[in-house]
Amino acid sequence: LKDDVISFSFKAKSFLWQQVRRMVSLILMVGKEILSLEEVSEILDGKLRKNIAPAPAHGLILFDVSYPVRFKKDEKAAAKGIKVVEELLRKASVSRFVFKSILEKVLNSL
Repeated sequence: LKDDVISFSFKAKSFLWQQVRRMVSLILMVGKEILSLEEVSEILDGKLRKNIAPAPAHGLILFDVSYPVRFKKDEKAAAKGIKVVEELLRKASVSRFVFKSILEKVLNSL
């Protein structure tokens, strides 16, 4: 808690719809002594069923999302993509040389 701001950080491979808002709500309920840690443990274990309303959206900020992406070289797809992009760039009057040098740097970094 700093300057009346509570900051939470969650990191996962994926989240369910409203999962983070419900986790925030659950944490706040414990902080306000509406729920005990034992009850939270039972909820998470499926032993206690409670409808946990999601925290209100106002004030919640999604700050960052990252996607670890690994590309696999596909020469055929790359050649097709190059043709499509070359045509678009030709229409936009971008030099083929400039495009090719940029593309080569991208492909070499894979």
